[in-house]
Amino acid sequence: MLACLASWTVFVFTDAILWGWLAWVVLALGVPLGETQMVARARRARHSNATGMAAYGLAIRSAFAGQLPPLITFHAIFSAAVFFGSLVCPIGVAIAG
Repeated sequence: MLACLASWTVFVFTDAILWGWLAWVVLALGVPLGETQMVARARRARHSNATGMAAYGLAIRSAFAGQLPPLITFHAIFSAAVFFGSLVCPIGVAIAG
């Protein structure tokens, strides 16, 4: 994620679209790790053996129900905004450029 932040910072200051896409690719590669950790934490907290999308749904429901620590809840709620927001920016620069 530090590589993503560094690439994004270069993108913001230079408008060089390659850096924006690089940041997004690094983010897209790192997101599954965070999601996997969130699901594992929810499964432990709820004593569940759910797998696949059922386990992911359990994690999201647990976050919104306040059954996960605040930092993990923050991640569950705002990670999609960061992910899709960081996709829109390079697309917007490409269109505007």
